Formats: sequence, structure tokens, C-alpha cells
Amino acid sequence: MHHRSRFFLALLAIAVLSAVCFFVFRPPVPEYAKVERISLMIDGLAVPLSAQDTGAKTVGEFLHERQVALGPEDRVFPMPEAALTSGMHITIDRARTFTLEADGETKTFASRALSIGEALSDTGLVLDEDDIVSPDVEEPLADRTAVQVIRVAVTEESVEKPIPFETETKEDDELSWRKKIVTTKGGKGCGAPDLPSGSPRR
Repeated sequence: MHHRSRFFLALLAIAVLSAVCFFVFRPPVPEYAKVERISLMIDGLAVPLSAQDTGAKTVGEFLHERQVALGPEDRVFPMPEAALTSGMHITIDRARTFTLEADGETKTFASRALSIGEALSDTGLVLDEDDIVSPDVEEPLADRTAVQVIRVAVTEESVEKPIPFETETKEDDELSWRKKIVTTKGGKGCGAPDLPSGSPRR
């Protein structure tokens, strides 16, 4: 009886010791195992992603692991340096590239502006009210849009225009009916009206 009791006590001691060793010496649980699910939205398009197999600790590492490339003008929220957490919602607003032809030069820019006018403002280009922009500044900015700005110079020119003269005649009852007397003699004159003219130049 005593031998049997000692046997059960020994088994109990071994079980307790094994449990203690398991909790004390077990390998640490990686942080990524606590991340249940992450949602990714790019330009308004939701892309749900399972994060159970990721070893990333930050948003930037997670995007790099998923091969999501980021441009210098792209906006990421939360920031790439933010810690990756369970149930996180990541949004990316891509910048759109466009070419600008103005003042004899063609350059490429990237912008998150919604319209062409806002994108031109981001480049620092100053527009005059007579300049022609194609497409129109109110048009939405699409990726790889080609924008052209035509400068229009408005000048005023003074042109002398000859004015024809008129001769006024009047009949005199005392004179012969075939004779005419000149009461007011006309002369050549000229005027100088201001004529606005415009000429586009690129």
C-alpha cells in the first residue's frame, strides 16, 4: 500500500515538474502569431490579407514582405514605422505621374492632386488668365496624363487709319443753275484707334 502511494506521488511530481518546465523553458511565441488579420486598401480598393504567416513587426516590413512597392509621393497610413497590430487597416494613396510641357520644356511629375489645376499648382507653375491648358484645369488627374501649357501674350498696337473727307455743296439761286459753290472744303485726316491683338507662344 505504501509502495503504491509513493508511486502515485512520484507520478504526480513528474507531471507537475513537466508542466513547470514546459511553461518556463518553452520557446517564446513570436509577435506575429498575435496578429490575426490585416486589411490593405490601395487607391480605394480593399485587399484583405491574412497576417498569420508574416514575421513583419512594422507596417513597412509587412508591405515589403507582400511586395507592395511604394513611390516617394505615395501616402501610407499608418506610417511605415508604425508597429503591426491585430486588425490593423492599412491604406495607400498612390501618386499619379504626369508629363508637363510648358515654356519650352517637358518634365515628369508625381502628384496626389485630384485635378490638373491642383497638380500644376503643386509644381509651382504660375498660370496667366490668358494661358491655354490642355486638358482643362478642371479635368481630373489620371495617371500618365500629358499636360500642355500654351502661353498667350496680349499686346496693344496703335494703327493710323485714313479717314475719307466729304465736300459739301450748296445751290445758290443767284448763280447759274450749272454753277455750284463750295461752302465747306474737306481734307484728309487720320485716326489712331487702339486695336488689341493676341498671339500664342509656347
